[in-house]
Amino acid sequence: MTEHTTPEPTRPVASGGLGDGDGGASHTRRSSDASSDDHITKQPTKSSQISITKTVKDARINSIKSFKNNWKWWLLGLVVFLAILLPIVFKVILPAIVQLIVNQQPLPVLGGSFLFQTPDSMLVNLNSSFKSPLPASLKPFSLQLYNRDAPTFTPWLSMDIPKLKVSGNTQIRVVNQVQRITDGDEFVKWFGRFADQEYVDLDVRADTATINLGILESKPVLDKTITFRGLNLHQGIRLEHAQLVLPPADGVNLKGMLTIPNHSPISFGIGDYTLDVFAGGVNIGHITIVDTVLNPGNNLQPLTGFVDLKVLVANLGAILKSQASSLADGMLEVTVTGRECYINGQRSTLIERVLNNRTLVIHASVATILGDIVGGVLAPQADIGHGTNQGSSLINAISTVFSNETLMGNIAGRWTKTRKRSQASAAEQILRLGGYI
Repeated sequence: MTEHTTPEPTRPVASGGLGDGDGGASHTRRSSDASSDDHITKQPTKSSQISITKTVKDARINSIKSFKNNWKWWLLGLVVFLAILLPIVFKVILPAIVQLIVNQQPLPVLGGSFLFQTPDSMLVNLNSSFKSPLPASLKPFSLQLYNRDAPTFTPWLSMDIPKLKVSGNTQIRVVNQVQRITDGDEFVKWFGRFADQEYVDLDVRADTATINLGILESKPVLDKTITFRGLNLHQGIRLEHAQLVLPPADGVNLKGMLTIPNHSPISFGIGDYTLDVFAGGVNIGHITIVDTVLNPGNNLQPLTGFVDLKVLVANLGAILKSQASSLADGMLEVTVTGRECYINGQRSTLIERVLNNRTLVIHASVATILGDIVGGVLAPQADIGHGTNQGSSLINAISTVFSNETLMGNIAGRWTKTRKRSQASAAEQILRLGGYI
């Protein structure tokens, strides 16, 4: 029998192991060389530096030679560039900057006056300001006043703005210009708002303004709405003093002083104005204010007028009833509406169209009025400018009141009924206390 021997498997031998002398040394040298190469920075040689410098110098020389050889073409290109750019600067950019400056101007109303000289013309003064970050000059131009809510652009007044040099915050003044009202309807609309409102808008426009920045010129459009305090005639009118003139002289039996406030920065003059006076819905007379000029603040205006004592006495009951709430506060209250306006002897329909359609309230202190009336009775010989005050007409009027049987009968009957109700109420209280009711 033959024996078979199984051969042993061959074991793999690791190449490059630590035990291999030459292989290990070779591997170590390669690793060391690679590590050394990573830390070596290549430095340009001297010849390469010279080459770079020469290249830059040659490029500069070539550029200069090219410009010298082609300077005409370069100049032509510059001219074409400026021909395109400068119109954009002068016609688009500069006007846009100037227009932006104009649009940002508040143009505050710092003061002024509108004083009627004729029924359709005014003496105009106005004080405002213009602020510019750049020194500039303005050529004379026309500033037009209008109402923005009008269907079409319809100025009702124009003012001439003089030549100005603007630098920083500059005052703009219109001084003593007599200007004609160019559209009565639009003026009436604006003046009505000015008379009624606490704040009023004034729309202004200028299409012909020219601004010079050195040799550069621009023509912006000014279109602004300026807001300022209005006249607001519905608040604060007070009768400070009232004196009866008896007997009447030249149709006048009343003199007094009236306080009319003007809350706006603008003075307003409307000439001689006559107003009808109402109490309890009854027309009891009229008053006239001569040379009416309302300056900013409280204005003490003298007045003359006529009080119809017969009408006053005949309607005393209705008048006292209408004054119940005011009398509780120690005040009297009458209303006035415009009747007619005269400016230097000429009738002004423009002012009448505004004030004749408005009802204004005048307040008066009961103590002041009674003191003035009693003073007039106790000092019948006082000279008040229209002759002596004899007091007889006032006494006759008072006598008429007490001799009016119907009026006195009504007062007596009402007092009797009130007294009977009071007595009956007292008797009822006594019976209740006694246990009978």
